[in-house]
Amino acid sequence: MDTVLTPTFIGGLPLAKARDLDFKINALIYGEPGTGKTRIIGSCDAVPEMRKVLIVDVDGGALTVREPFPDVEIVRVENFKQLQGVYNDLRAGGHGFHTVGIDTITEVQKYNMTDVMEELKRRDPNRNEYVPDRREWGISSEMVRRMIHAFKDLPVHTIFTAHVKDEEDSNTGIKTKRPDLPGKLARQIPGWFDLVVYMYERETDKKNDKGEVVGKEVLRLWLTKNGGRTIVKDRTDQLPRIFKIEANEPTMAKVFPILRGQAQ
Repeated sequence: MDTVLTPTFIGGLPLAKARDLDFKINALIYGEPGTGKTRIIGSCDAVPEMRKVLIVDVDGGALTVREPFPDVEIVRVENFKQLQGVYNDLRAGGHGFHTVGIDTITEVQKYNMTDVMEELKRRDPNRNEYVPDRREWGISSEMVRRMIHAFKDLPVHTIFTAHVKDEEDSNTGIKTKRPDLPGKLARQIPGWFDLVVYMYERETDKKNDKGEVVGKEVLRLWLTKNGGRTIVKDRTDQLPRIFKIEANEPTMAKVFPILRGQAQ
């Protein structure tokens, strides 16, 4: 009788059971400015498994975490080369961070395009540094793709934020909400993440204990799946389709056990 051995390598690469994979959040959260995206990253500090937290502040909006999450560490970057330096140090290890947030990749792309155009202007003084053509857009898109993959593949939890844009189909006129990135990037990047969330606000009636309307309140909500014309997804399939952000609650402290399947 032939003995069938269970291989531990295939194609020269090690095999692993799905149950043995490390749990690591990689998320993209996008929405209008002021909806609380940066605070979501800060709230990771309320989760022991995600602490300590680094926010790579590209937008200059990290002030919002100062009071609720004062132990979060911030590094302000002002160009793409500085971002590369941050990545190099994180990849080298020994930093102690368990969560890294990039806030926002919308601004990261703009920084990168500035670098690309400055280099173009250096090589060709006759070119207008404010008018990229298809070649420059292609170079910038590839550099941003590589940057996002590099950060996402670090052995830490990663959360990227982005602004939102409405992309209109030129044939049908139908608008789709996507992360605010140029061209193909806006359509490709969501595919690289396990969790893609559209974060938005909605005004609704505020009711007392008797169910009587006593005014208005603004809800902050996550859309996580079945978004129709809004690009979202949840590969864990653990979050509800619409998730309410409670006031004064560390959001990630509530989300983390849900994503791990440990919520009561």
